[in-house]
Amino acid sequence: MKKPVLILFVAVIAVFGMAGFAAQADGPGGSTEHHQDCTDGAGVTTHDVSGQCPSGSTASTHYTNDVQCGSNTNVGGLDVFVGPGGVEVCSGGDSPAPLQGRVMAAGDPASQSGFVGADGDMDNSPAQAGGWLGVSSESGTPVACGDSEGNHDISHAGPEDDINDCAP
Repeated sequence: MKKPVLILFVAVIAVFGMAGFAAQADGPGGSTEHHQDCTDGAGVTTHDVSGQCPSGSTASTHYTNDVQCGSNTNVGGLDVFVGPGGVEVCSGGDSPAPLQGRVMAAGDPASQSGFVGADGDMDNSPAQAGGWLGVSSESGTPVACGDSEGNHDISHAGPEDDINDCAP
């Protein structure tokens, strides 16, 4: 997806973001771009584990940039969520949309913080459509993007994700 289209999505969703929704660690509608890994005492890692790690194992997060939508309202093949946790429209691999990813907004009126953003999937082409673009009032730069140096996940952006990543 080209940057102007992403910016348009962010601007549209920003209207909803001002309504003051509670921020979530993942997408407000339950979407994710990560899985749990477990490493046992011998150092063997099992990727994409469902549930808890076995006793004696250590859990870690594996960022995949593979969007998995929540289970909300199906609107024309898109997963749509509007609720107290925020607003999210998600397009997964089984969606008729030309790109996979999610557009979301969340915020907290008590702390006057929140974010809006568009987040792509690893299967999108060109590669820029696999990253993300976001506007946030929380720590870091107010406008940022994710690229291959980060984890490609807007809801888990790191210090390496900043406005410099928005350049093609």
